[in-house]
Amino acid sequence: MEFDVASADLWFYVRSTNSSSGRALVEIEKYEPPLFPNEAPQRFWMKTRPLTTHRDWSSWRKISITDLVRIWMKYPFKNHGINIFSVGIPGLIATDVTHPEQVAIQ
Repeated sequence: MEFDVASADLWFYVRSTNSSSGRALVEIEKYEPPLFPNEAPQRFWMKTRPLTTHRDWSSWRKISITDLVRIWMKYPFKNHGINIFSVGIPGLIATDVTHPEQVAIQ
């Protein structure tokens, strides 16, 4: 079965910082099955994007992952998940919150 993915975005929440405005990086890596049994999944860097931070201001941001989702749809057995994290400011990205649009639906 063939799937066509027009676009796919990953939404993430950026926490406010205690310091003045600055810059950090957002990185996404994907996981694939290990090459050998009893090994950890393989990690592959996918994308890095700059991120501007603000004091006392948090917001939802998005990053396009269209190509990644196309690969997942073509080879679902290779999908062992993704990891999104910030470089430069630890804990800047929250992945355990509910998007406002999801709250409105509930």
